[in-house]
Amino acid sequence: MTVVKNHKDYEINGEHYFVEMYADKPDFVWFWRYGKYGNYGHGTNATILSDMLRSRPNIKRLFGAR
Repeated sequence: MTVVKNHKDYEINGEHYFVEMYADKPDFVWFWRYGKYGNYGHGTNATILSDMLRSRPNIKRLFGAR
């Protein structure tokens, strides 16, 4: 089971991204991950682009500089 502590959404160039801090049971070691939302069919799905990061990723620096 995964526990999410912090979550933030971004919209950059018409695409939706998220950053969240999470921990997996039973160890509860906090990591960061980021991903992209996509609209596939009836609901909104999320694709994780990178996870198990020790520090918070800067989404604007990763995807905003175009």
